Amino acid sequence: MKKTILNLVLAGMAMLSKEVKAQVSVYSFSQSAGIYGPANTGSLVGGVLQDDDVNQVALPFGFTFNGTTYSTVNVCSNGYLSFSPLNGFEYSAISDNFTSEVIAPFAQDLFMGLVVTGDVTQGSNTITNVSSLVGLNVGDSINDSFFFSFGGISPTITAISGNNIVVNLNAQANVAAQDLFIMNGSIRQSVSGSAPNRMAEFEYKNFTRFSVYDEVINFKLRLFETTNKIEFVYGSMSVGAAQVGAEVGLKGMNAMDFNSRRVNHLNTWLTSAAATQITDDCSFSANKFPASGLTYAWSPAGCSNPILSVGQSVSTICAGQSATLTVTGASTYSWSNGASTSSIVVSPANTTTYTAYGFNGSCSASLNVVQNVTQNPTLTVAQTKSVICRGTTATLSVNGASTYTWSNGSSASVIAVSPTINTTYTVSGSIGSCVAQKTITQFVSACTGINEEGALTKILSVFPNPFTNEFTVVNVFDQEATVNLFDMLGNSVYTAKIAAEAKETISSAHLQNGMYLLVIDNGDQKVSRKVIKNQ
Repeated sequence: MKKTILNLVLAGMAMLSKEVKAQVSVYSFSQSAGIYGPANTGSLVGGVLQDDDVNQVALPFGFTFNGTTYSTVNVCSNGYLSFSPLNGFEYSAISDNFTSEVIAPFAQDLFMGLVVTGDVTQGSNTITNVSSLVGLNVGDSINDSFFFSFGGISPTITAISGNNIVVNLNAQANVAAQDLFIMNGSIRQSVSGSAPNRMAEFEYKNFTRFSVYDEVINFKLRLFETTNKIEFVYGSMSVGAAQVGAEVGLKGMNAMDFNSRRVNHLNTWLTSAAATQITDDCSFSANKFPASGLTYAWSPAGCSNPILSVGQSVSTICAGQSATLTVTGASTYSWSNGASTSSIVVSPANTTTYTAYGFNGSCSASLNVVQNVTQNPTLTVAQTKSVICRGTTATLSVNGASTYTWSNGSSASVIAVSPTINTTYTVSGSIGSCVAQKTITQFVSACTGINEEGALTKILSVFPNPFTNEFTVVNVFDQEATVNLFDMLGNSVYTAKIAAEAKETISSAHLQNGMYLLVIDNGDQKVSRKVIKNQ
């Protein structure tokens, strides 16, 4: 009789506990196709090589889960977080009898980093026939502590070519299809936004299922301040040959309180169904895996998620211009750039994705908007002659844009000009609505006295012209000559002797920008040319 009464008391206590704490099962859920977003650049959680590791980290704000507010969370390398103690070996984090208070984007037996195979040749630093290069980058380290193919020292990838990788060490053995543990995985934690609407994000980058080759798994877990909303966002993946289920969802204090997803042969990750048993999971294989940007979201009961829409004042701007982004559909807002207003003005230098967050009390939603940026044209202008005689013609040309407009009214890319005085021409180049300008000055000489147009081009060779820090004079006379450089006031700023058919390089770093007269005189003939210094 006493035993029966005790059992009834315990059963009553269990029911009371369920009524008070069983909140995870009534969280609202939504799934949608979105954008994965930029890589998390926050602080590293744990070491550079993790397998069954658990690291406790501080949260940037108090987060309420299942009715309790927490300031820390345990981050497990097997694809989930828990507000309760872990040993790290709970691969099925939701259905495991020893876990509680779990948030699991991809609970599985995971390894931080990638595993591929390749042929190692003694005395060579090239690993050939690498099974997969997806996710590999120059600078990645290969763990050699298990195999000693490189003397137990982990080499670094220095180049990737074809299906081969080059490392900075020579191999000490011949091994075909050597397992290569690429140590490029990471878990990073960051916070964005401003109180009381901040978001904490944990990104699992470059993970693979344990003992599965040629696989890359990426996903993010997001916790939202005030609303206590939870999001899973899945990134680009390359899935290995093995098929196995991952547990995805939430678990409360016990096995009676869960809110997880089920994917099988009847549906996809985008059309996942609510789990009916705590052991339900999401099938994961090369033919069934989440598309990049797939987002799962859970919100505490008692509110409805906003339905957001975002408008742009202009969808494409030129570099240096601004656009206004406006989000509607919620009570309060925040943006990925830290703003907390409905409308923001942005001036990105390049095409940028902005995320708008909307809040209805403790429920929230997010929406991405892409602000496209077209770069302004880069114009290049040229002229056939920097100095012409009055009454003659020079040709000016421009490239780098789609359409052009010159200050003389022409819309051609090449124009002929015959100014009677020094004249500066301005050309505008356009690509769509984006415009850039350039100017070019055509200098004009009376060409009297000294021969500038005849013997000049045959006897006096100067390059480059215009010049910056130096230029070269070629004496094509068959006898020694004197070279003089005069400024426009007639002051000599340089003089030297040049041997017959020799070159003289003249340093001009000390000269001011402007026009100069270069004269070469062999005693019998004297020719000159105007030269221009500019930056």
